[in-house]
Amino acid sequence: CFLLENVIRFVIEMSLFVTVCWLFLGLGLLSHTVNGIDFKGLLKILGSVTPDEILSKEAKAIQGRSGFEQNTDLCFIVQISCPSNKRVLNKIIEDINRIISNVGNQSCYTIIIYSKTAKKFIDWTDAKKQLIKKFKPPRKCDDCQAQLPTALDLCKKQLKEKNENSRDIVPDVIVTYTDGLSFISKFDKTYQITTVIPKLLEVKQCPNTAGRAFKVGDYSYASDEWTLLEFDNTNILNYIHIKNLNINPHAVEIPAVEGITKEGDPIICPHCCNADVVIIIDRSESILLPDIENVLKFFEDFIMALKYKILPLAPPGPGLRFAILTYNCPVYIHCHLGANNHTGLIKCVKGIPHATGKYTNTADALKEAHKQFSLYGRNSVEVREIVIIATDGRTWECNARTVSDPPTATIAAAKDLKDAGKEIYVYGLPNHKGLVDGCKREWIHVASDPKACHIIDFTEGTFSEEDLLLGGTHLVKEI
Repeated sequence: CFLLENVIRFVIEMSLFVTVCWLFLGLGLLSHTVNGIDFKGLLKILGSVTPDEILSKEAKAIQGRSGFEQNTDLCFIVQISCPSNKRVLNKIIEDINRIISNVGNQSCYTIIIYSKTAKKFIDWTDAKKQLIKKFKPPRKCDDCQAQLPTALDLCKKQLKEKNENSRDIVPDVIVTYTDGLSFISKFDKTYQITTVIPKLLEVKQCPNTAGRAFKVGDYSYASDEWTLLEFDNTNILNYIHIKNLNINPHAVEIPAVEGITKEGDPIICPHCCNADVVIIIDRSESILLPDIENVLKFFEDFIMALKYKILPLAPPGPGLRFAILTYNCPVYIHCHLGANNHTGLIKCVKGIPHATGKYTNTADALKEAHKQFSLYGRNSVEVREIVIIATDGRTWECNARTVSDPPTATIAAAKDLKDAGKEIYVYGLPNHKGLVDGCKREWIHVASDPKACHIIDFTEGTFSEEDLLLGGTHLVKEI
């Protein structure tokens, strides 16, 4: 039981790939050395997969994997006023059940019905429970009001309550079944312009929210409501595709994040690619100029591969944010955490000087990373905080006469980061004299566990295109 509890804890706290790495290590399927994972072993796990292939996987590829499911919060809004009838409402129930059966057991749904008023039809329910309760159309066609804005307000209230219960990372999806004609009186021709449209525009601005519209009744005409009810205000690229529905447009794409189950209870794991990342690059004289150029090109390609995962400057939802530092004696801040979008980060890397300098002040570089998280981090349990440091592992403090042995300050700075819940990956650079003691001196003390998954060792000097691709693929899967 103790072993199982530890396995569950690791699965929840670490990325999927770290978990897989742990599994391979435990089963003896991954060869590794004290210098971390070797490239033959890395190739065994990754095969020929590339970073682009990893990032382009659809959510369906994740569904069905043991312990992992999609996660989304659905608020269904159903118009029950005229011209709704029992047959149409039963078809809507069939569609709702088809949708919730495809979004994963960790997803939740609620249902709002509306006519002249709006009310909660079903409170928040796990998606594993099908909708059994039936909608009741008006007995007479005298309930012809359709106040969609009141239904949207109630839906927003429901979603807000759900988000306050540690589910703010999960996308809010508003699915509306409507004839597209909201009104309170056939004599009031201003309701659409003064109330309905402003409310729809307001809902479109809700963070981490998407809207989907289904057309009930006569949809041969164009309704502004249907158009405005279709929107995406999330940074989520994973979608669950559901087809063969009864109500027009007969298909829907639902944004979702990955969740993980612990002992049957829904636990939200950090969103794939939801992290604050500080990249640190050693530009000391012990790194040769061609290797500096290689590592800068590596991180440029790495950031390029994550193009659609990097948040804009005003993040509405989950995604990646980066800071980029280099160091020798001073620590140079090329871009603060979260201060640049994807285009700005590429410019930032391209603008880093290739020149090296005296000393290797790794301790202060790690301290500056800690400061970046403190000052600019999102400080959320749903956001991983990651340091990727590229160094040859030979700390030489400013104005010291020789290399630090042992590198006490560097090890202490790394420990402070890890004690604060940060993860550290080490990108092991070749030393200009061919020395290969960097791992023994520093990397194994700096990197997070398991060492064989958090250390990428290039000290053999291959630095081949294949090895760089494997190293980049490894980091992409990790983040």
